[in-house]
Amino acid sequence: MAWQQRIVRLAPRSRGFHLITHELEQALTHMEKPRIGLLHLFLQHTSASLSINENADPDVPYDLEMAFRKVAPEEVPYRHTCEGPDDMPAHIKTSMLGCSLTIPIETGKLCLGTWQGVYLCEHRIRGGSRNVVLTLHGEIGKLLDQSHSFFFLTSHQFKKSIPCIPCENRNTKQLKKGQSRQAGRFFWTFPEPRRELLRII
Repeated sequence: MAWQQRIVRLAPRSRGFHLITHELEQALTHMEKPRIGLLHLFLQHTSASLSINENADPDVPYDLEMAFRKVAPEEVPYRHTCEGPDDMPAHIKTSMLGCSLTIPIETGKLCLGTWQGVYLCEHRIRGGSRNVVLTLHGEIGKLLDQSHSFFFLTSHQFKKSIPCIPCENRNTKQLKKGQSRQAGRFFWTFPEPRRELLRII
C-alpha cells in the first residue's frame, strides 16, 4: 500500500456550485494510479466547500445556490462582517457542507456514479483561488486491460461470479498447458474459451 499527496490550485470562481471532476481527474494523471484505493480531498479554506451531486442537469447547481442563499442569508445582523456581508454566510455554508470528501478508486479511476460529480462550492461573491489537497492511498499494481483473459476479483465478488471449476492440481508441474502458479494465488477455470483463468486477490 502506498501514500501519495498533491496540491491542486483551482482558478478563482464566482459564487456558486462548480464542477471540478475533470480537474481532479487531470491531477490524478500525475500520480501513480492504484488498482484499488481511496482518494481523500481536503479544501484548505473556510468560505468554500466540497460536495458530490448531480453532474448532468445545469439547473441543479443553480437550485442548490438558490437554496443555500435562503438557508444563510446576508440580511442578518452578523457580528463577523470584516470582509463584507457575504463573509459570515460563507462560513455557515462551509460548516454545513464540509471541506473534505473521500472517493473510492477503482482501476485507477474515480469510482463515481453515473450522475455524480465533484463540486467546488464557492460561497464568496468573488472567490479567490482555492487549494485542494489530494491524498491518495491504495495498492499499486499493474492495471489490467479488459481485453486480457485474466480478471482480478475480490473474494466477495468471486462468490457472486458465474460458476467456475477449481483447478485441483496445485503443483506447477501438474498444471495444464498455458496455466501458471504464483505463491498465494489461486487459479480457477471458466467454461468460456477466452476466460481460461481467474486470479483472486
